[in-house]
Amino acid sequence: MRQTISKTEQAVLERLTYLVGSPEIIAGMNILPARPPFDREVLEFWSHVSQALLAQRTEFPDVATFAFWIRKASIQSLRTRFLQEDGNIRLGRGMAFHVAPSNVPVNYAYSLAAGLLTGNANLVRLPTKRFPQAEWIAGKIHAVLENYPALRPYVCLVRYDRDREINDLLSRLADTRIVWGGDATIAELRKSPLAPRAGEITFADRCSL
Repeated sequence: MRQTISKTEQAVLERLTYLVGSPEIIAGMNILPARPPFDREVLEFWSHVSQALLAQRTEFPDVATFAFWIRKASIQSLRTRFLQEDGNIRLGRGMAFHVAPSNVPVNYAYSLAAGLLTGNANLVRLPTKRFPQAEWIAGKIHAVLENYPALRPYVCLVRYDRDREINDLLSRLADTRIVWGGDATIAELRKSPLAPRAGEITFADRCSL
């Protein structure tokens, strides 16, 4: 059963900083229908975001890399690998709450892209540090979304400082929680319970060789 938002919880949502979306969009996310993975409109949207990012020269190679990753040919290749002709029905889980790492400026955009491509509504918490790459990508996403009214309810990019009350609410609403921030962030987020049928994907601390 889908959960509703109280007036008190609506006030909690007003405390977030919104780069894309609004409190009203978050409040309605968990009643949105899941979309089929690699939906045609979603593929078209990311292709236009890629074009918008590549239309201007950038000093940030990570922005250019992301723009190439979401271009039409790249996503079609992902689609071929993802969609198996095995008779199974694939559909997004619902509302995904993403917590991006604080030290990788563009990671949040990859997480959002994956969430939207797999048919979910996506609430993404960006790092509180204002990386210019993150701001630039968010600005292009916001601009391109203006031409996709049916997709606007599926994307919300926010910032907020550590706040247990906000974590509790967003975790309660989520069908899936995706935590990129390492062991400490995972431990902090797990203080906020998920709904009984919700799932979680975490990326713990690791070392590179």
